[in-house]
Amino acid sequence: MDANGIEFREVEGRGRAVIAKRDFQPGILLFEEPALVFVKTWMILTGVIVFRRDKVEHKYEALLSEEKSQYRSLYPVCEEPHTERHGERHGESTESGGQLRNRGRTPEASPSPASPTPLTSQQHLQIWDNCGFHYCDSLDDQRNQILHVVVCPALLSAITGCAYAYRFQAQYVKSVLAAGVLFFAIVGPVCYRLFYFGSQAIFVKASRLNHSCQPNAEWQVDAVGEAKHAPTLSLRTKQRVKKGEELTIDYIRELPDLKQSERRKLLQQDYGFLCTCTRCTRCISDDVEELEAEER
Repeated sequence: MDANGIEFREVEGRGRAVIAKRDFQPGILLFEEPALVFVKTWMILTGVIVFRRDKVEHKYEALLSEEKSQYRSLYPVCEEPHTERHGERHGESTESGGQLRNRGRTPEASPSPASPTPLTSQQHLQIWDNCGFHYCDSLDDQRNQILHVVVCPALLSAITGCAYAYRFQAQYVKSVLAAGVLFFAIVGPVCYRLFYFGSQAIFVKASRLNHSCQPNAEWQVDAVGEAKHAPTLSLRTKQRVKKGEELTIDYIRELPDLKQSERRKLLQQDYGFLCTCTRCTRCISDDVEELEAEER
C-alpha cells in the first residue's frame, strides 16, 4: 500500500508503520484522507467522553461492507499482527513498541469473513480511544465561545454571589456583580483548558502513524461544522525526511510544551504505552548522566 512516495508496511519491533519512499522537504503534503466516520464529543482535559456513544455504533452499522472492514482493521489496536501481546490488550503499557498506538492489520492483509463477529461496545470504545483524532470545527468553536465567555462565568458568578449574600447577609445583586468581575476575567481561559466541545473522527491511513514527542510530520483536520460533510485530514512534513525514515506525529498537541515525565505519564494514561521515542530516551540518558555526575 503506497501513495505519494510513502508506504504502509510492517517494521520489526514497531508493528505497522508509515515509511517515506523518497526524500521530503519540510511542508510537503504527504496525503489527504476523508474521515471514515466522525462524531461530536465533550472533551475534558485530554480525555474524551463521547456522550452519544450509541451514535458510534449506529454510524458503524450505516457503513458499507468495505468501510466496515476498514473500521474493523483498527481492532485490536495494541497487538502485533497475528499475535496477542500479554497486557497490552487491556491497555497496560509495555516497554517494547513504546510509541505504537495501532498495530492492527490492514483490510488487504486480513480480509473479513462473510459474517464477522459483531463488535462489542467495549471494542468500539477501544477503537475510538486509541485511533480517534480530536479536533474542533467551526460549529465547535462557536459553541465553545458561548460556553467559556458567557455560560460558565455567568453561572459561576450567580452561584458564588448568591452563596456569599446568603452567608454574610449581603445584597444579592451586588454580590453577583462583584463575583462577575472576577469570573468573567479569569474563568474563560481556565475553562477552555479544562473542558470544551469538540469532534472526533476515524482516519484509517492516518491511524497507522506512530507517535513521537519530536515528530517529523504534522496533521490538520479541515471541517466546516456540518454533519453531512466528512472532515478531511491532511498530513505534511514538519522537517526534512529521508528515504526509509518512519513518519511520526504527536498524538496530543500539548505534548511539546510538557516535561518528559509529564509527557510519558499522559501518553500512558490516554493511550496505554510508555513512550520510548528519541526525545524521551535522550531525556532519560541525560538524567542518568546528571545523577552519576552528582554521585562522583
